[in-house]
Amino acid sequence: WAKAAATGTGTTSVVLTVAPTVQNNTYNPSAQITFSANVSSLTAGATPAGTITFSDATPSGAIPIGGSAVTLDSSGKASVTVNSGLPIGGNNVAAQYSGDANYAPSQSSPPFVVTISKSQTTPTISAPTAVAAGASFSATVTITAGTPPPGSLPPTGSVTMAVDGVATASST
Repeated sequence: WAKAAATGTGTTSVVLTVAPTVQNNTYNPSAQITFSANVSSLTAGATPAGTITFSDATPSGAIPIGGSAVTLDSSGKASVTVNSGLPIGGNNVAAQYSGDANYAPSQSSPPFVVTISKSQTTPTISAPTAVAAGASFSATVTITAGTPPPGSLPPTGSVTMAVDGVATASST
């Protein structure tokens, strides 16, 4: 069945929020981010019904965030949570309201800019301070993510250890 088009003419306000709130809205690529939209009547009518589509406005068009449209709850709110779903760089996120029998479609404005950036990392090395010539030893390297705060996944990649500038061991 085809979805009926919105026929309403009432006006609404669409307010987009993002959680968690972080400094400069900059998140790690694996961060879990929740986008929420609250649709309210500007004409003091019934609570709007319908759906919200969250999207990232790009030069080649809007890219949906979180899959399909989300149905508004009885208070006019809808949310979607994404895990590592946004590309690195600036993302212009908006919430589009579908409209219903009482209200015309509308969207949040201006777009909420969410920046995705790889976290700075800091290595910490735990090894003996002195080793006899020719003796073997163990060293542990721990990688800690800094800013933006780490997401839901730990840092990945490889570590190469060097002695006097010569690579002697590596691990992933």
